[in-house]
Amino acid sequence: MIKRLATAALSCLLLLGITHAQERPLVDAGEPFGQLPLIDEIDCATDTEHEFFEGPKNASKVVEILGKQARVLPPDGEAKYFAYRIGEEKGLQAHKSYLITVEYPDDASRVTIVQVRGAETTRGFTTGKCLSDTLFNYTENRYESLDFPLTNKWHNWTLLFNLHEKYAGIKLPRGSAGARLEEPEEGFIVVITQSDFRNVALSEGAAVAKIRLFEVPNQSKFFVDLKLPPEDLPKRHIFYREEMADGPIHSKNLAQRGVRNTEDWYEHKVWTNKFLGINTFTKDLLEFGHNQGFDPANYGGSDWYIVGDKTRWGKIINMLKKYDQDILPYYEYAGASGEPNGLGKRKLSKPFKGGDNYTRITWSEKMNADVTLDETLEDAKKLLNATITDYHGQGVNFIGAWFRQRPSHMPVSFSKAAIKEFNADTKPERKVRKSSLANSDELMQKYYKWWFEERKEFLSNLRDHLRDKGVKDAAILMTSECSEPGRFIPGPGKKMVTDDVKVWGPIMQLEGHHKWTKILDINDVVTKDLHAAALTSWRPDDSSSEWTHSDPIADPRNYTDTEGIHMTMSYKQMYTVASKKPFDLFRTKSGVAAIRHNPLNETTQNKELGYFVTDMERHGPYAVMPEVMALANGDPRYLGTLSAATYNRGFPVYVRNFNMNFLALPAVPSEIISAASNKDIVVREYKTDNHGTWYAVINTSMNDREAVTVSFSATGKITHAATGEAAKAAGQSVTLDLYPYQVISFHVK
Repeated sequence: MIKRLATAALSCLLLLGITHAQERPLVDAGEPFGQLPLIDEIDCATDTEHEFFEGPKNASKVVEILGKQARVLPPDGEAKYFAYRIGEEKGLQAHKSYLITVEYPDDASRVTIVQVRGAETTRGFTTGKCLSDTLFNYTENRYESLDFPLTNKWHNWTLLFNLHEKYAGIKLPRGSAGARLEEPEEGFIVVITQSDFRNVALSEGAAVAKIRLFEVPNQSKFFVDLKLPPEDLPKRHIFYREEMADGPIHSKNLAQRGVRNTEDWYEHKVWTNKFLGINTFTKDLLEFGHNQGFDPANYGGSDWYIVGDKTRWGKIINMLKKYDQDILPYYEYAGASGEPNGLGKRKLSKPFKGGDNYTRITWSEKMNADVTLDETLEDAKKLLNATITDYHGQGVNFIGAWFRQRPSHMPVSFSKAAIKEFNADTKPERKVRKSSLANSDELMQKYYKWWFEERKEFLSNLRDHLRDKGVKDAAILMTSECSEPGRFIPGPGKKMVTDDVKVWGPIMQLEGHHKWTKILDINDVVTKDLHAAALTSWRPDDSSSEWTHSDPIADPRNYTDTEGIHMTMSYKQMYTVASKKPFDLFRTKSGVAAIRHNPLNETTQNKELGYFVTDMERHGPYAVMPEVMALANGDPRYLGTLSAATYNRGFPVYVRNFNMNFLALPAVPSEIISAASNKDIVVREYKTDNHGTWYAVINTSMNDREAVTVSFSATGKITHAATGEAAKAAGQSVTLDLYPYQVISFHVK
């Protein structure tokens, strides 16, 4: 009942502007929307009515592309942008849902980044051969260039969002560093931006013909109706964690916030989940060890964890009672932050080389936790009580906890207490000291093995604690990679993976480019399974940091026969998902957890735009290539995303289709079978004892595959698992036309 009331309340909110909707012309907004009220439209080649910005001066120009006039940012020189104010004095209302469409050409390699100030959302996309992320920025990204086919047609990038109460103008402040001063009656700014020439190599420049703003009078009409497996079968989960996203609600001064009530902002995210077909809600409750809104009162108050807004998590939980979202909290755990005796503040883990800090990243060295100590386990159990078990069963469903290592937060410890524990557990003939570890690689390897077993015991105890407290089949996910981009291919220097080494080699030698970048052929990288090697390679020390112990590797082989604990596998680029080996390496008795690592691409744009981070994705159907190839080669149970900032997707049709079909499959073991008439089509079979057989039909090609016949070995009625509709079948076979990286799930019973 409460969930029906929530849907009704949402419908009422979104229909407040019905008068405006009735006055506006209905225009086709594309799938899945169809006809929507058009609020405003900008022809970027000819418009003189809307407020226009560009930087630097005369940064953009108008050219003809594929028979249309478009505004283009030339790819030479410095970072540049153009922007328009859209929707001014058009009756926009805070919290209502709107749709932005940006018409772009798929005629050449291009990098395009769109910023929608009204929702403080930035998303980037590429066409053709352009790099997946920026080459020059604060972090060493994982670079990939592939020759994606060009359609030589115009397409639309789309963003469904809920308008904030206040937002920035052209310059975006970082976090609460500045006020959001613009309001709905002023419309909002849409920015088209690109980085400097080094980061957009091969691009012919971001190009846009039209920007349109639509009203979406009934957002809930477009929520995905997920068809999940029967309740007695294990199910899959899709989720994400946002990093630099909470600026709109961060200020203590309510008048400066983008959204005054934090629960409204998080409810917008639930609506995004429902639209995209995401079934699991995740929020970071610890960021670099700091409390992000849970109440520590029952477990020691501020002496245990310092907190700003201690009501936030409780309010979010109360809001989530209205929706059918599973919950997976996220923790960058480093021990309790309370002053002066919080576990983390005591820094019980000690580096091997002496001192208190493992790395030069001083702001990440303020706390740490030693997973070998009993008091760390008790501290972490209290954390799970305060954030999960105290709420579980009160109209919400938790599925476990997601832990992530940040620099020096859960490091390999060489404290006196840890070494004493090692001696007690392993009973060596001679007492082990730091000096003896330094003199014997064999002894150090034994110490590492012992420490990894201690970490496993720590995670196992947390899993059991949640289950003992009533969280059925609770899972612990552990992301051991502390960086945003994910583990890099071993060896010195930047590396780029491509299917066209001959093109990129000369480019990197041009003035201003990074001539020391190693250009790797993707076939070699995949054949040699360099990503699998990367995932289990120690991070090397440098002259100022003991990275080896600050950022200990994943040890997935230690969990192969374990149930309910997952070392997560990082992925994003094609080379990370093109082989079965990494997935098999990380597979446990309860499946694989794979996390899409998005780098921040931080501060790579024109400084006039203010603070900048973004996720990047390929355009159109290629936006889901990583997830689709992960399903084809690894069949993960958990698909998560580490997002640079506010999460959304610019190509929702393909995202929704994938999510629906992925979540319709039961999380039971599968086998790849020979069932399709085309070699590019992978078919996975999922057998169950009492509920029939499921199949995932997966196009692993960059191109359409038409008239593909798939024959199922199971007998019975064939239905589309994602919708429940009967499939058009001839006997036990279906004939399909599949777009690039399409997945269709079937159920036979």
